[in-house]
Amino acid sequence: MPPVTTTFADVVKELANEIKMTDMATPLSFSDRTQNDGRHKIEFQHYYKTWSIKIPAEFPEKPAEVYIERLYGAPEKKTINDSSKSKHEQKSLVSSDLIMLAIRSNCSCSPCQNNSSCKQLHN
Repeated sequence: MPPVTTTFADVVKELANEIKMTDMATPLSFSDRTQNDGRHKIEFQHYYKTWSIKIPAEFPEKPAEVYIERLYGAPEKKTINDSSKSKHEQKSLVSSDLIMLAIRSNCSCSPCQNNSSCKQLHN
């Protein structure tokens, strides 16, 4: 198993590659940019929803955040949704693996559900 990536630049690159390579986003819906304050934002459309990943410049000391954009109102923040545990576990999103798990565990498409259930068993 590869080591957990925790540096800012490595996580941004790894997430962008994984989202593109796993066909989670169509090329036209993928956006990857650095904000004025040093944060990085990745946006993409997947399974009829717009997802955004916000990675702070202070990463991994300050964890990333995953959101689903809503038609009306503020985006909805997502965490790792682990229904196999008695309590929903709140893990800080401080690696690309955990960020992808937060996306997959909150998506209802079958590829994500199959992938997130496999990953949860190994954590």
